Amino acid sequence: EGCFDELGRRAPGTRGEDDLASVERCVEAAADASLTLVRPAHRDVLLLRDVHGLDADALGAVTDMAPADLEHQLYRARAEFASVTSSA
Repeated sequence: EGCFDELGRRAPGTRGEDDLASVERCVEAAADASLTLVRPAHRDVLLLRDVHGLDADALGAVTDMAPADLEHQLYRARAEFASVTSSA
């Protein structure tokens, strides 16, 4: 049973602010679990761009990829992440 199930059982009238830390932990745990199912090359691109905020130039320098290839890789990485997240 996941933490989202636990949040779903919270008492009526509970304010969102009361559970903000719990929700944040649940989202973080769900994202971490989904990331473990993403191929390593896709996971690296996702983390560098979407978590660490590298811009296209920096990401291209780190991965040694052309901008068009990088955009395609990022598109596939996001699609894979979405797929494993929705099936988890």
